[in-house]
Amino acid sequence: MAGRVPTENQSAKKQSMERQPVDAITPINRLAGSNPERVALKRGADELTYEALRSRSDALARTLREQGVRGAVVGYWGGRDLDRAAAVIAILNAGSTYLPLDPSLPASRTFFAMADIEENVRRKATGKKEIPLSPIAVEIVRRIDALFEIERSINGRSPEERLETRRTLSRPLVEDLQVYMREQLAKLSRGHDLAKAFNYILKGWASFTLLLEDGRVCLSNNAAERGLRGIALGRKS
Repeated sequence: MAGRVPTENQSAKKQSMERQPVDAITPINRLAGSNPERVALKRGADELTYEALRSRSDALARTLREQGVRGAVVGYWGGRDLDRAAAVIAILNAGSTYLPLDPSLPASRTFFAMADIEENVRRKATGKKEIPLSPIAVEIVRRIDALFEIERSINGRSPEERLETRRTLSRPLVEDLQVYMREQLAKLSRGHDLAKAFNYILKGWASFTLLLEDGRVCLSNNAAERGLRGIALGRKS
């Protein structure tokens, strides 16, 4: 509204949305320059060198910037292949938020993933107040999902290969994530839900980052949870 002085919270949100994109491409550019034919990602029989990864992601990032997507949510509909990995890097470096749209998931999952976005678009079009979303939370999800995308690209490879890729591609993202979380934590009140979530992750940071030291470690505990599905805990016989 004209004439209204922005609150401190509104100013923080604006600054968060105007942030610089995650620097996921620097290590790729470095290796593409020094060893362009080195394999960056491999899935089955398909391989992608660092030079090819840089070329694909740069081309798509330029197209996205031309479309003015900086600060917007960009969905990618496709399988978990090498094209998806290049697309994620391009989306992040275009300054956008990556929204995974996996065609292998049930239709309802995709619908709910986009529901809040669609609702805000409808409300804005009809002149209604948009539902407040947390730019900080969106940014954290964006950064963590970039790590999961790297993990998907190295699934099935040897621990040594996974560790090498993680130290090259994942470590810079993890270090940036920690810096970002500490910066945002300093701005939040102690009782804020996001502050509680940040403190929980930061207290267990050594465990969270163990995958950067051991190629056998997974980023999530999905495998352990699947192993427990057949065990009923607390059920009376």
